[in-house]
Amino acid sequence: MVCDTLKILTLGTEVSAMSMTAHIAELERKHQALDKRIADELAHPNKDTVRIAALKRQKLVLKDEILRLREAPGTGKPSLH
Repeated sequence: MVCDTLKILTLGTEVSAMSMTAHIAELERKHQALDKRIADELAHPNKDTVRIAALKRQKLVLKDEILRLREAPGTGKPSLH
């Protein structure tokens, strides 16, 4: 009985870590997409500086979230500090 409980707890931790890794990967994908959108905006002859600033803020929010999640216990990734 105790062994079965341990297996369930271990499995739950593995699933949780896997879903966290997938979530971080998705945030990184969105971060890269914003990087491309910013580059596209900067290359446009009629730059919209307000739009560029908004995209950069979104990118920074994503970066902060990625770093926060990577530093969270159980993610299996080392802190960047």
